Amino acid sequence: MPWKTNPTKGHISGTVTYAGSGQWADGAIVTITGPENRSMYCDGTGFYAFIDITPGLYTVTASKSGYPSAQRQVQVAIGQVTGNMYVTDLVLGASNPPVINNVSASNITNNSATISWNTDQPADSRVEYGTTTSYGQTTPLDSNLVTNHSMIISGLSPKTTYHYLFHSSNSNGSSTSGDYTFTTSGPPVISNPQAVNVTPTSATIVWTTDVPANSLVNYGTTSSYGSQVTDPSLVTSHSIFLSGLNPSTTYHYQCISANAYGSAQTTDLTFTTADNTIEIVIDNTDPGWSNTSPNGNTWNVGSSSAVPKIGTNYLYAPGDGSLTESSSTRKCRWTPDLPTSGYYDVYVYYQIGSNRNEAAPYKVYYYGGSVTSIQNQYSTTPNQGGWFKIGSAGTSGYVELSTLSLDTKYVSADAAKWVLVSAADFTPPTMSFVTDEQYTTSTNSLQAWWSGSDPESGIQRYEYAIGTTPGATNVKGWTNAGTATSITISGLSLSVGTKYYISVRAVNGYGLTSSVLTSSGVIIARPVETIAQAKGYADGEVIGLPPRSVSAAFSGVFYIEEPNRTSGIRIESTVPVSISQQVQVYGILGTYNGCERRLTNCKVVTCSMGQVIRPLGMITRSVNTNAFNSYTPGFTGGIGLHNTGLLVRLAGRVTAVVSDGFYLDDGCKISDGSGTFGI
Repeated sequence: MPWKTNPTKGHISGTVTYAGSGQWADGAIVTITGPENRSMYCDGTGFYAFIDITPGLYTVTASKSGYPSAQRQVQVAIGQVTGNMYVTDLVLGASNPPVINNVSASNITNNSATISWNTDQPADSRVEYGTTTSYGQTTPLDSNLVTNHSMIISGLSPKTTYHYLFHSSNSNGSSTSGDYTFTTSGPPVISNPQAVNVTPTSATIVWTTDVPANSLVNYGTTSSYGSQVTDPSLVTSHSIFLSGLNPSTTYHYQCISANAYGSAQTTDLTFTTADNTIEIVIDNTDPGWSNTSPNGNTWNVGSSSAVPKIGTNYLYAPGDGSLTESSSTRKCRWTPDLPTSGYYDVYVYYQIGSNRNEAAPYKVYYYGGSVTSIQNQYSTTPNQGGWFKIGSAGTSGYVELSTLSLDTKYVSADAAKWVLVSAADFTPPTMSFVTDEQYTTSTNSLQAWWSGSDPESGIQRYEYAIGTTPGATNVKGWTNAGTATSITISGLSLSVGTKYYISVRAVNGYGLTSSVLTSSGVIIARPVETIAQAKGYADGEVIGLPPRSVSAAFSGVFYIEEPNRTSGIRIESTVPVSISQQVQVYGILGTYNGCERRLTNCKVVTCSMGQVIRPLGMITRSVNTNAFNSYTPGFTGGIGLHNTGLLVRLAGRVTAVVSDGFYLDDGCKISDGSGTFGI
């Protein structure tokens, strides 16, 4: 017979009993997941058997309402009942296999990495790894029973992404993790070197590397360089600020990055600083001039061809004969739009003559303050005029002139001029946003994304910190992130259920630091392998579920279910999902309407389409279920296996129609006390 002489399938069989008494678990449900997914009930002797299944690694789970489930992993071989007839016996109510959490890959070098994880009970350790999810390599079994597991993988290739999973077993069974990845390090490769934010006296050199490395720039007016700026921080986004440069000059530069495994450098590159000759003139007829006189008073306009002036005319008004602000009758303002941030000399143009004021009060406003300059516009020689320096200013501000003078002769107003002396930046950068993951199951790493801007001298680097309150640094102090706008922060020690805040600040080319912006906070969720395991925790616990298929979707609510249809749960989220779509859900456990477990305040990660969840056919009496555990109630007087949250199919007669649905009775005559039979 072919199944004997040339078999292609294998088998699993065994007996399910109760812990303590050893009695057969009549009616227990046994499920297998692996290359095939099947379920069946045990017979009156607790026996089960799965015949002609595809060879491979299977997880066998036995469950019955009122008892903790039992689980084992079984390797099915061709043509064999695995082991002997009863080798896959399962005991309900006994201890469960080890539960895995706190997975991490650390101490990653160019050829090795340390894989660590925890189990809730002592168990052995073994890691499978490789460049694909087929793995192909395995570490020797470490038979020491421990709860803190750590195994070193060596002989790896540099700068290569590796997949890994691990196994932990003891007398209660075996557990296998999901797939994880890490990427080995190696010598850096430089890409995209360029000079940005080039001013007359400064420039920022930026580049990226494919692995973390330090930063060094050689620069000078020849390819021999002669000057150097370094930053020892190991980053992938590099930024070096060069200052003290000469205007209108071509500079040569070279970028170098190194780490423990090697170095890389660019060829000779060049940039040219901007022209330092920046002169902004605003006449009284230009848009930058404004009349700021009290009560809308206007200035007199003069246009005599004998009088020197800027443009076609000039302004004048008599002095107020007072220094009291309330006595002022005329004011005007010149406001420049300066193209380059820096230090400027400020000049004004006015007319000079025998009828002009001897104490015209100009005031220069600039970033951080102001300065007053009293100008003598009087001369015994008429019809004169020219530019006169009244002070220096930074990037922003304006010049204001009034008629507040004890002298009542005419105050002359014509033009103002700003001449760039040297480029500089007086305004700190601005942070736009900082976001985090909201939830994560990692206890040793966090991710964050952010954005900032500085149009004057550019952002030289970002710095981040982590704390357990907004803006705090008690978990990780301020750390240089280079110019990267996203990061995975590893090497942390985080606690399940705790919220962590990631704060970011930006530093520009002149060393000015932005205000700190903090993320909304990321909560460390408890990772669980199944929905049933999640239901074993109390309300308020933060849970991270593995990807599961959507079984039903409504407005603001959807349901997900295990592929073996043993457990489902209500998800309260407005994220649009499709039936059978795989989703990974994080959220806070709760109980809806006193009987249905749910996750709220959810983070939903949508994936590809998954397994179609088929409804379980049942009678209405079976919908009225027992409690699953002390945290997951059933219905009052409920009987049968707990199935709240599962997709089911019922058939019967509609006995009543109500505002939010209808009653269906299949002859079981279930009643909720309303007088109508059905559910």
